[in-house]
Amino acid sequence: MRMADQMKGAVAKDSVQPLNLRSLYSLAGTQFVFPEPATTGRLEYQSNNDYKDKQTDDALILKIKAQGKEENLTLVGAKGKQGIPQSVKVGDLEFTLFFGSKIYELPFSIKLNDFIADKYPGTEKSYSAFKSKLEILDTEKNNTFKDSVFMNNILDYRGYRFFQAGFDPDEKGTILSVNHDWWGTTITYIGYFLLYLGLILI
Repeated sequence: MRMADQMKGAVAKDSVQPLNLRSLYSLAGTQFVFPEPATTGRLEYQSNNDYKDKQTDDALILKIKAQGKEENLTLVGAKGKQGIPQSVKVGDLEFTLFFGSKIYELPFSIKLNDFIADKYPGTEKSYSAFKSKLEILDTEKNNTFKDSVFMNNILDYRGYRFFQAGFDPDEKGTILSVNHDWWGTTITYIGYFLLYLGLILI
């Protein structure tokens, strides 16, 4: 049976006949299909000239030179994703590289106990507010506590600041933005203090 138009036919016994690709053959109760053969070629990446496009991954094309030899390597990655390591051997040296976001491990654990998304009355996709109820498990400091993160309410713990950045489409998971910049935060607060002090003095 030809899959494209469901046309059926019979294969004659003891005769050479053309092989039909993407067609279903039945023989002694066994069914099988011969697919199209693999096409040889080379995969290339092209830019869509839209640097704001977050739906597609980025590609970084490298030329590695060592010991008088060179190899080209294409790395694929994106912001918020860990790149897939690619290995290449140039002469006697072997390189392993990846392109993407660096993974940092927190010195404590965070557990999402509940996520609450409030919608405007009569709407399905318009959200008025959303909140993440979290539990911090810090075995290093022997500290466990619960807190919530939502708009204008930041969780600040051990120099890490967690902001509510988004949530999963099924409303079962949360997306938090993490900031760990002690000097930047301290300098910012000193600047605010000097600003208010200057206003009071004026």
